[in-house]
Amino acid sequence: MEKLFKILAKLFNKVIYVVFIKSSLGQVGKNCQIDIPILVNNLNNVYIGNNVRIRPHSRLETVTKYNNNLYNPKVYIGNDVTIEQGFHLACAEEIIIQNNVAITEYVCIFDILHSYDVNNKAIRNQNIKSSKVFIGEGTLLGCNSVIQPGVSIGKFCIIGANSVVTKSIPDNSVAVGVPAKVINRNE
Repeated sequence: MEKLFKILAKLFNKVIYVVFIKSSLGQVGKNCQIDIPILVNNLNNVYIGNNVRIRPHSRLETVTKYNNNLYNPKVYIGNDVTIEQGFHLACAEEIIIQNNVAITEYVCIFDILHSYDVNNKAIRNQNIKSSKVFIGEGTLLGCNSVIQPGVSIGKFCIIGANSVVTKSIPDNSVAVGVPAKVINRNE
């Protein structure tokens, strides 16, 4: 009975993926696997390359309207990218994840920040600011790391677990901490 249940669960996941997710995305390459449950809104703004694996409980959120302001978000995920469980991405402008990037558990990538105006107005009711994010080829983002708006991470970098990246990181760097600082660089 347990074996039958596992087969039915895999079949159900495949049907949900093909019918609801893959058919709605802006683009999905070959040999991709997107595990459910997953939250994705405004799917037509998300472009996924070949051989991408997205584990369950991930969120890909593209913001097209917030507080009556309109946005044109684009998310590009390259080829051979692995995204582990609990990933959260929020985009109002543009996030580019190049080829061969490894994103470990519970990583957050945002190109959005809430404004902070001292005007006695709830933060969620204030406007958002957005600034493009770029993750270079062959980079690894460690568990629980957070990538902030406006950040560009170079090629072949390692971002350590629990790091908060607030400034751009050059190619071939290891960066750790809060805020993340480069601790090693191969030139």
